Amino acid sequence: MRACVYALLVEFLIYRDIPLRGLPALLITSAMRSTIVMMVVAMAALLGWMITFSGLPDQVAGLLGAISPNKYFLLLWLNILFLIVGTFMEAYAAIILLIPILLPVVKAYHIDIIHFGVIVTVNLCIGMVTPPLGVTLFVACSISGQSISSVLRPLAPMLMTMIAVLFLITFVPATVMFLPNMFH
Repeated sequence: MRACVYALLVEFLIYRDIPLRGLPALLITSAMRSTIVMMVVAMAALLGWMITFSGLPDQVAGLLGAISPNKYFLLLWLNILFLIVGTFMEAYAAIILLIPILLPVVKAYHIDIIHFGVIVTVNLCIGMVTPPLGVTLFVACSISGQSISSVLRPLAPMLMTMIAVLFLITFVPATVMFLPNMFH
C-alpha cells in the first residue's frame, strides 16, 4: 500500500506524465489487471485443493520413491513433475502442496535441501511463463495488449534456454551450491 502511495506521489509531484484526471482510468485498469491475476491464483488454489483432497500427492511421492533407482533419476522425475505442475498450478499452491510430501523422499536420497529448493523454484518460475496457467505470461500479455498465441513463438527459444539452465542446475549442483557451501 505504501509503495502505491509513494508511486502516485512521485508520479504526480515529480514526473507529471499522467494528468490527475487520468487517475480514475489508471485505477480501473490496475484493478482489472489485478483481477485477472487473482482469478488465476484462485483457480490454481482450487485445483490444489482438489488434488490434495484426491490423495494424488501421496501416491506420487510413493511412486517416485519406488521407481527411482538413484538420485539423478529422482531429480529427473522431480523436474518433469514440477514442470508439469508449474504449467497448471500457481507456484505458491504447488509449494504448499508438494514440498511436505516430497521432502522426505529427497532427504532419503541425500539431496541437499537448498539444492532441491533452487530446483523447485526454477521449475515453478518456468511454469509462470508457460501456458495454460502462466500467471506472468497472462500479466505480460495483458499489459502489452498481445495475444498469448502471438507471444508463444518468440517465447519458445527462451523457454528452451530456461529448461537447459534448469538441467544444468539440477545435474551440476556446484552451479548453485558454491555460495551456500562457502558458509556451511
